[in-house]
Amino acid sequence: MQDETDILIVGGGIIGLSCAYYLNAAGRSVRLVERETIGSGASHGNCGMVCPSHAPPLTQPGVVARGLKGMMHRGAPLHIRPTLNPRTLSWLMRFAARCSLDRMRPAMAARAAILNSSRTAFDELIAAESLAEKIEWTTNGALFVCRQPATMALTGDYFSRAAEVGVAAIELSGAELTAKEPALRDDLAGGFFVGSDAHLRPDRLVSELQRVVTERGVVIEENTPVQGLIADGSMATGVDTDSGPRHAKTVVVAAGAWSSTLKRSLRASVPIEPGKGYSITTTRPKICPTHPIAFQERGCIATPFNSGYRLGGTMEFAGFDDRLRKVRIESIRRAATEYMREPEGETVEEEWYGWRPMTYDGVPIIDRLPSYDNAYLAAGHNMLGISMATGTGKLVSELVTDAEPHIDPQPYSFDRL
Repeated sequence: MQDETDILIVGGGIIGLSCAYYLNAAGRSVRLVERETIGSGASHGNCGMVCPSHAPPLTQPGVVARGLKGMMHRGAPLHIRPTLNPRTLSWLMRFAARCSLDRMRPAMAARAAILNSSRTAFDELIAAESLAEKIEWTTNGALFVCRQPATMALTGDYFSRAAEVGVAAIELSGAELTAKEPALRDDLAGGFFVGSDAHLRPDRLVSELQRVVTERGVVIEENTPVQGLIADGSMATGVDTDSGPRHAKTVVVAAGAWSSTLKRSLRASVPIEPGKGYSITTTRPKICPTHPIAFQERGCIATPFNSGYRLGGTMEFAGFDDRLRKVRIESIRRAATEYMREPEGETVEEEWYGWRPMTYDGVPIIDRLPSYDNAYLAAGHNMLGISMATGTGKLVSELVTDAEPHIDPQPYSFDRL
């Protein structure tokens, strides 16, 4: 277990696995260590969207007022639990300072670049590995639906901004909406269709990518918590785990929301806060949608899979709170009743929560750690880990191997923070 490998990756979610895939393809030997089981965190129960439509970050004008209002209601789409934690307060203040159009636009451009890169790379990876049926890959776009005319106007503003980075959305009236998606109620104000979006079943993607990299020689260790990096001056020589050291020539930290807990050994400020999301997975409703559907007033999404159906979403800033709060689950259920003819399937298969790694500007950190010559961070993908996974894996491989980056890496650097 202590033999040195070329690359040691910390974190077995979709970002860590994607890094392993592309680094292995570049000819490097790779070992990946995961604190629990592969894909057990935010990569498991999310809504599985691969969505260039989400280029605009959460730092939208007006979001702070909605967050403050949500502090009074645990079931609100955005809930911020009152706290005196200095780190969290600092993060929230920096987030609030970003909630303007001028400061949002550079983040939107950065997100668009890696989202579009990933969307293309997903097509390439899925074709190369024959994964389409196995991961339930579907490329028929997504719907963003509104109950109220006022929300139609706000969503129209959102897509006007998204159009600046190439997102094309088609506005649909209420009648056009139900004609396109009969699973929706017929009393909605309207919505928007984005044809570039796709979706998949995320747990199956993780399982298949684990299989692929393992078959190609990547060593995976589960239930191996990492305590920190081992260093010799500016060189990382490996990581210290609960079962002893693991040595490597290069270290990549891709531990999602948990990356910030390693900040002392990373020798860097890692401004990532855990944003808790929830989901319910059921059997397919008899009247099942064919598209992923975003409920705009409620901050939730319904995603149909060939093998099931998932309702998910909301955002709760409450630290690493490990309770599954029924009030959040029930708010998602209620949201579905407001938009869907049949809100959920007959049998509930899973109720889930996970922590998304939230940066205050909505952009991931994909960069060499400033105090190391051979250690990198790939974390902070907010609510878009699946959507940005393949682009991140490619970029990390390019940075580590000194290859020409396929996108400009500067927007994801530590320098911007």
